[in-house]
Amino acid sequence: MTACQQSNSETILKRTLQKTKIPDDYSAPKSSLEYLNTIYAKRPILKGALYQDYAQGPMVIADFNQDGTQELFGVHDPQEYIDFTFGPNRESLMKSPSVGIKKLKEVDWFSHFRFYDLDKVNKSLIPAVSSDLKISGDTKGCLHSGTPIVGHLNDDSFPDIIVPCHGFDAPPFPGAFSYTLISQDNGLYVAKVLPGIKHFSHRAALLDINLNGLLDIVMADGKKLYYFLNDGSGNFSKPKTLLTKQGVYTVQAADFNGDGLHDIVYGGHENEPWGDGGTNNVILWNDGSGVLSNSNQTILPKMKNYGIVLDFQLHENHLIIIRTGDDPPYKNSAIQLISLDSFAEVNTIKKEEWHPSSMQKMSQGDSFVYGTLDPYRVGNDFYFENGEVHYVSQEKVNLSEVYSCATLHLTFLGCL
Repeated sequence: MTACQQSNSETILKRTLQKTKIPDDYSAPKSSLEYLNTIYAKRPILKGALYQDYAQGPMVIADFNQDGTQELFGVHDPQEYIDFTFGPNRESLMKSPSVGIKKLKEVDWFSHFRFYDLDKVNKSLIPAVSSDLKISGDTKGCLHSGTPIVGHLNDDSFPDIIVPCHGFDAPPFPGAFSYTLISQDNGLYVAKVLPGIKHFSHRAALLDINLNGLLDIVMADGKKLYYFLNDGSGNFSKPKTLLTKQGVYTVQAADFNGDGLHDIVYGGHENEPWGDGGTNNVILWNDGSGVLSNSNQTILPKMKNYGIVLDFQLHENHLIIIRTGDDPPYKNSAIQLISLDSFAEVNTIKKEEWHPSSMQKMSQGDSFVYGTLDPYRVGNDFYFENGEVHYVSQEKVNLSEVYSCATLHLTFLGCL
């Protein structure tokens, strides 16, 4: 598929912004995808759970206090919630909303946010809770978050965090509030609920929508993309709809064509297994006018049997689409490599492995891999060689061991 193809089944709404003239001195800030692409994350050493009675959850690594070392930010859901929602109750939950409604009246489940020092590991091989980075504010409105994203949202030098939350993941799907964590120069991060009602928010991206040099937020909730405008201090407007389309759960942003403007890529369920129609994976091109429309888009190739898109990554002039199976849903994983020159599929790899989660560019010897921060899904690490994408060749890893070149057999990355 090439640029400017239209899809009558998709409705792209004009932003409720005046058309914008690009300032002569305009320089786009780093989007969330571009920011993380500059970080070579240090894989956390984990022998056990970070937080007792709470699931590992999505994680992101950055130098949050700008001291030259990396810290881990994690979002943890109650293990009781995970066991109830995805265990033996799953079938009855999906068939009868009353089961979930009854349970939610009995419990007070919410996610916990924490920072960890990766260079301070205790005897159990678990990073210590950060002594320098603190979180203030009530975060009880979040349950079951998507991957946190990082970027600069105020005028200090410290990275800020967005946590998209979708809530109880079964009928009646009540949604949840999503959060900003804004740095305060002194190691304190203030957690604030994003304005608006609860949403079923799975993914978020940071980009400059209105060309004022500030990063705004775009989120995907399965029915639409919606955005929040930044006032420069990390305060955000009420949400406005950007796009309406069933099956849109994943979004990212970067300058995909080198014109200095942030573009949006979105996707989700290509072959909607729950009957909502599904969506293409689409790049919306930013022409600087303050309007996104389906007259300026590129529809990306689909992938048979792997129609659930979990995330996007960027490698040089390639877009990486991270996928899992759609029949049955969420089984196995695949990586699809798309050329940003031709928008054609260059390479795909598939694996009978849990789908990846919280992937970042990770340092490994003298080179790097794109790796998952969840040690139980380490088999999904992948790297690039001669223009192709490859899974890391490794034997089954003993998860009680410290990750090393010996356990991962990364001879091609210069470990030996």
